[in-house]
Amino acid sequence: MASKSTTPTILLGDWKAERASSIRASLQNTFKVEMVDLPREVISFSQNQGPPVVILPLCWCPSEHTNPLEDCEGYHIVQALSDLNTPPEVILFDGNVARFSLSDYCKPFLHRVAAFLDEDKASFNDLLSLKTRECAKRFAEQHDNASEQFFASLGLVGQSDAMQNIRRFITKAAYLSDLPVMVYGESGTGKELIAQAIHQMDEKRSKRPFIAVNCSAISGSIAESEFFGHRRGTFTGATTDRMGFFRAAEGGTLFLDEISELAPHLQPKILRVIQEGKVLPVGDEHEQTINVRLIVGSNKNLEKEVSEGRFRLDLFHRINVLSLEVPGLRFRKEDIASLFYAFLEKHRSCYQHPIQKIDTQVLELFQQLRFEGNVRELENLVRKILFRKSFGKAIEMADVPPEVIASAIGTSCTSTANTDEALRMILVEKIEAGCSLKEVLAYSERILLKWAEQETGANRSKMARVLQTTTRNLFNKMR
Repeated sequence: MASKSTTPTILLGDWKAERASSIRASLQNTFKVEMVDLPREVISFSQNQGPPVVILPLCWCPSEHTNPLEDCEGYHIVQALSDLNTPPEVILFDGNVARFSLSDYCKPFLHRVAAFLDEDKASFNDLLSLKTRECAKRFAEQHDNASEQFFASLGLVGQSDAMQNIRRFITKAAYLSDLPVMVYGESGTGKELIAQAIHQMDEKRSKRPFIAVNCSAISGSIAESEFFGHRRGTFTGATTDRMGFFRAAEGGTLFLDEISELAPHLQPKILRVIQEGKVLPVGDEHEQTINVRLIVGSNKNLEKEVSEGRFRLDLFHRINVLSLEVPGLRFRKEDIASLFYAFLEKHRSCYQHPIQKIDTQVLELFQQLRFEGNVRELENLVRKILFRKSFGKAIEMADVPPEVIASAIGTSCTSTANTDEALRMILVEKIEAGCSLKEVLAYSERILLKWAEQETGANRSKMARVLQTTTRNLFNKMR
């Protein structure tokens, strides 16, 4: 983590001593600047010290200026830094940046580079100083203790890349208070928690209402009244005026979960409310002005829903401004232990003694579960375990429901012998056909890469998580 002192420590990696000294002089009034002159030292320092900002050149020797961008040492460092548990903000620079094609210029930004500056420009030092201050501020906002405690209080814990991306997204989205947010994710991944976190971190709206609505639970016959309100006497049973969800959330946030289930006749009306900032209650002649932030959740791919005619394209574009995809728990199993402890604390009233530890075997067993119900399934399982437990201060294997143990064992062992035999026959056939060991392994890798590509929609970051490898290694294999 970054230093908590008033003067942040940043890292400058550069092989040119004179240039490094010049850059350091332009920054040292604002920052404490540590300097290293070897690529491996940049990575080592970042791993051990966690600087908020790393500044480095793309090229680390004169000959690299004629190399493709991917062959430059600075690009390799950028890839390695992006794979750290707590990646720093990275500022990359080089001379004559205009020589790169748009495609090459964009590649560092795929690895979280914050800026790619041209050192040949007269404004280089001033721009570098400005970008460094911006990066240090952004890093501090995303990693301060108050934020960590806030996320922990909501159960948004874990150190996987996915969870860190989610927390970064929430922090940034909270400040963009008037923009709609779309959260994709399977049921049980915590979409409503994310919406609540955005609302609570939003200084403009946090003291106003947060209204959560499950669109799939709204009856078609009363949907307009539920969303937009109605006047008394408009229809049988309308004995009083009703505000509706939009007006009830005035000044705050309206979270529409499972928006893909929104009735077709409601979609153009919701679109008009978003566009105009006004609602017309049922039976009323006058529109009511509203000021509401809209966050929507969906467990379906809305682009597919649009292409198949079940969701309006114009409404999709209106709500798809800031978007976040939340991966299922089975794709970020490194978060299971953190979530387990968080749920033990949350539901400690279910058991009379404080739980001090979870046996390693229990956590290993949980790694074998697929958690189709995601975080919600894990939370319910923790409650079951606490309910079953009668003594002791550790969660042990005996506390785990037998059906859960059977499921985990089945997940890891079902038909292993048959599967191994089938795989052996396929690979042996390749060898007998004259393929080398290298060719057989490459064949296996291609099959897995194609499978991961289909599973993730060719999203490289998600593919790397599924295959438990780095984005750099994945990029090389795909190439």
